[in-house]
Amino acid sequence: MYPYNNAIDGSKANTFTATVHGDVITKYQILIHENNTGVSVYTSDEISGTYYNGDTIIFVLPSSQLQNGKDLLWKIKLWDRNNNTLTSPPVFFKTRTTPVVQVNEISSPHNRANVDFSGTYYQHQNVPIQYYIWNIYDAEDNLIDTSGKIYNSKLTYNYDGLLSGNTYKYQLVVVNQDNIQIASSKFSFSVYYDTYNIGLTPKVEILNDLNAAKIYLVDDKYSRGISTGRYSFVKDTPFIGANSVKINMAQFITMKYQEPH
Repeated sequence: MYPYNNAIDGSKANTFTATVHGDVITKYQILIHENNTGVSVYTSDEISGTYYNGDTIIFVLPSSQLQNGKDLLWKIKLWDRNNNTLTSPPVFFKTRTTPVVQVNEISSPHNRANVDFSGTYYQHQNVPIQYYIWNIYDAEDNLIDTSGKIYNSKLTYNYDGLLSGNTYKYQLVVVNQDNIQIASSKFSFSVYYDTYNIGLTPKVEILNDLNAAKIYLVDDKYSRGISTGRYSFVKDTPFIGANSVKINMAQFITMKYQEPH
């Protein structure tokens, strides 16, 4: 039976389903009560139809028939060909308002290789966040990075790896404690910052004893160590975004080199 121990939005149309087991069913009725008091909050008409063993009865409850913020039970009453009746055991569910998720706008053109994403979450009955995910896409909606599941309520994420001249899209997905998933719309922003051709070749050296890496520019002695994550090499302000290195625990290295404008 569905819904079963989960949350639905009572202001919307909702589908209730039950599978027939045993004799042929010729009629059914949906019964909904408050969980704590047993007070009836909805009773459907007696609906005729022929349902065989294994068939699914589907009933669409019209919108705004249930008040949000309630803990409820529902049952289905069945009639067989001999007009005998059987009522199913009650199944628990609750009504909660659909959450609202929004993201804060990134102004264009963004002038750095990194960006701080932030957003907001609102749910009328104050159901808390379970986790959230930030997804970053290119201009063609190809996923290029994800934060993975973040188990706090801050709704923030720092992404480092934006390339000048590109357009990006970003989206926030939130799952709350009722296991309701809601996603924001996708928003886009452009990136532009100065890049310069220094005429040198970037190289990487892995330092196993330090679990770190050094970046060298051949014939120049600028280097810097890192331990985890993505790293954008910076000599000085005009040099931001010239190249980057990504390292994981298997010592696999990828390098990105951005051509100057």
